[in-house]
Amino acid sequence: MGGPSGEWVISDEFGQRLGCGVSASVILPVWFLLVLFVVDDPLAVVVSAVVLVVTVVVAGLALRRARRVPRAVRLEDGLLTTEARSGRSSRPVAELTRVDLGTSLGVWPLRLTFTDGSVVRLPRELDDLDGFLAALERHRPGLPIVDHNPPEPPADPGARR
Repeated sequence: MGGPSGEWVISDEFGQRLGCGVSASVILPVWFLLVLFVVDDPLAVVVSAVVLVVTVVVAGLALRRARRVPRAVRLEDGLLTTEARSGRSSRPVAELTRVDLGTSLGVWPLRLTFTDGSVVRLPRELDDLDGFLAALERHRPGLPIVDHNPPEPPADPGARR
């Protein structure tokens, strides 16, 4: 299927936040390892050891997830192509069944669901999210796009600015 094509990349701000979060998750275990060698209290040693193990697991998961976060999304010739550090993946847009915009503390608030039940997760911080969603609708008319975010309350005209 031909038609409009485009490329969307994640914002620099999101990339910086992701980098800071991954850096913090890698540096934090070093802190708790140092605490293990400095503290003499047995309870503090046990707590530091447990927290060290938890932070090492979190750091491993953060590094793995950071490699899988798509950095760019392309829509051309009826294919949705995502590019991450871990590689490139392409799926036909015709198999797209639903788009969900969610609220999350994580980096996956935009979910694209396909006919086989698989889900492609994208960061919502694309350079032109509205343009991306409009391009998906042009390629797949009638595509349900569900926004799970609460609507903003209307502005109070009498409020001070």
